[in-house]
Amino acid sequence: MFERTVLVSSFVLLAAAFAAGAPASADEATCVFSGGGAGLSPGIQDASADAGLIDVESGSYDFDTATGTAACAGEVDLVPFVAPARIISSGFYDNIICGTGFAHDLSGAWTAIYSGPLNASPGYEIVFAAGVGKLLIGGAGPSVSGTVTSLLPHDSATPPHTHPAKTSRWVGSGTVEITPGTGVGTGQDNCAASPDGTTDAFQIRGFLVMSD
Repeated sequence: MFERTVLVSSFVLLAAAFAAGAPASADEATCVFSGGGAGLSPGIQDASADAGLIDVESGSYDFDTATGTAACAGEVDLVPFVAPARIISSGFYDNIICGTGFAHDLSGAWTAIYSGPLNASPGYEIVFAAGVGKLLIGGAGPSVSGTVTSLLPHDSATPPHTHPAKTSRWVGSGTVEITPGTGVGTGQDNCAASPDGTTDAFQIRGFLVMSD
């Protein structure tokens, strides 16, 4: 209940700030969201099982706010809106130690935000440190994730993936927090010593502000 109250309160404040005077030259949106990130393949090694703490393990993930809540406020084609949202995203991760690393869909090809008149596919990357991530949307040029991971050794058990240049027309930023486990039942993944030695799911919440 506390988390939902914080989420709703944050959205009200963000929506009010947006309504106070956003420029009308572009489509814009401010969104808050929570949900579950499952489908990590492979699961992220827990710290106790990660022998090489400075190497990089790679894999993929899925996220869908259908397991949580989301809402956006903004303007599309000069028409203001405030509406519930659904955010769906799949992408790749580069893990250094559980909770620290990168998550990204650099082109937005596997990401969609639906809210009222808004139908957006922003490319992004998230730079995580101890479970708190800086969300970077769009822009041009090389990715932070690709630049950093190219300097570190890679775990031979998880082949590296490519990091193409960012190509999204949407530009913005935000914050994303991840908590290991599903929050339901016992024997939760915890990034330290999970039952099977890997963390396979996270609870996710955050906000973003973007324009095109």
